[in-house]
Amino acid sequence: LAALVGAALGQEYQWRTLPLWLSRGAARAPLLLARFLAALPALVLVALVPLAVGLAFSLGDLEAALTASHLTLPTVGLVVLAMAFATLPYVALGLALAVVRRTAVAPVAGVLLLALLVEPVVGQIVPWIAAYLPSALAANLLAGGGVGRLAAALLIALYTAVLFSLAAVLFRRQDLTG
Repeated sequence: LAALVGAALGQEYQWRTLPLWLSRGAARAPLLLARFLAALPALVLVALVPLAVGLAFSLGDLEAALTASHLTLPTVGLVVLAMAFATLPYVALGLALAVVRRTAVAPVAGVLLLALLVEPVVGQIVPWIAAYLPSALAANLLAGGGVGRLAAALLIALYTAVLFSLAAVLFRRQDLTG
């Protein structure tokens, strides 16, 4: 989903809808922020899919499934929100790549490359750096405890803020008239 959010923005370059929005008075930063925020409900829905599948396998008895896994409904809600939150750096990366390359292909390729190749390879070569990459932070956020969860959440927020800020600065400086 994170790659598709960037791809949607990249497609707007090719369809020339971004210059149209901007010519109608839309400000660049709010436009990019709106694209980012529009992804949030979808991220929560994607995070709900494993819960729905688990509920289907438990034959619809949510209380029994939660009791068997030693969970409560509020805990499950927090896990779903944490899963959605953990994907935010990838969404921001997808937007940044869409802005830099002005294409729908770059965000898809870049996010998938990072998640499926770069992070695992770095994890094998330099394990101490891998602990600070988004996938490891997401795992720590979901499975860690106490201070580890807080640190992971703060680093995920920092990754998201830096990547989104990079996208916003580059978007602000782009010439879209050509």
